Amino acid sequence: IYDEPKDCKDCFNESYGCFMMHCGLTAMGNPTAEDDHVGHAELPIIRYREAYLEFGKDRLGEYVAVGGTARHDMCFTYSYEFSPRVVLRRGEARLEISATAKNLKDIPLEYYYLCHVNHRPVDGSKIVESPLKRAPIVNHEVPEGYYRPWGDATNAWLAVLDKDFKAQSVVGAKGERVLITFPVPTFTYRLIRRAAEALGIWRFPDERPIQLEDAVRLCAEHGEVIAKRLNRAILLTQGIILAREDKSSTAEVSGCARTR
Repeated sequence: IYDEPKDCKDCFNESYGCFMMHCGLTAMGNPTAEDDHVGHAELPIIRYREAYLEFGKDRLGEYVAVGGTARHDMCFTYSYEFSPRVVLRRGEARLEISATAKNLKDIPLEYYYLCHVNHRPVDGSKIVESPLKRAPIVNHEVPEGYYRPWGDATNAWLAVLDKDFKAQSVVGAKGERVLITFPVPTFTYRLIRRAAEALGIWRFPDERPIQLEDAVRLCAEHGEVIAKRLNRAILLTQGIILAREDKSSTAEVSGCARTR
């Protein structure tokens, strides 16, 4: 929305348009009639005591990082430090985002946290995310004064999640064909990866290989597997699955690993 961030005083929506923001920790979401916290609480507008820009090199290569530490406290209630960090590596388009929170009081800290990502909408596109392991608690309360068409659309989507919470892990439109590639732990894959890790040049520490038949089984639970094959032409063996979503279900990416 804005060419550059504005200095928010009361709520994050004074400068909306960021790609990602941390939300929480003492509250979450929109305030209801029973409370008065700001939208998504204090983290989106918190003031940082310390901030840094870091250039460095580690076992994964050169990088530039930005981070800082903020403190939020209320007498007799809570006191914590929050330290986010964003890393961009040379030659990479993926951001590595992490955050830590440290409770500074002698009583447990009850907290809420949301990593709020805002993708630029593109007609016909779908957002793919890792599926939840269990059903979430879905709150249907739409704030008073919320634009009616948006509120109706939100409640319609929440009604879908009430029936099937895995519907949020969508791969594509109904009936759309999806091509999935993923690493397979063959002997060649394991040998090359262990050697690369030993040399400190392996760049995918979060990659989890999966057997081809296991991936086929998981995908078949939510659609029709049209074709499958094992690609040994590349040394880091890849599995390939062509699938079509079943009209009676919603495909998800559970167990299909991270693609490159």
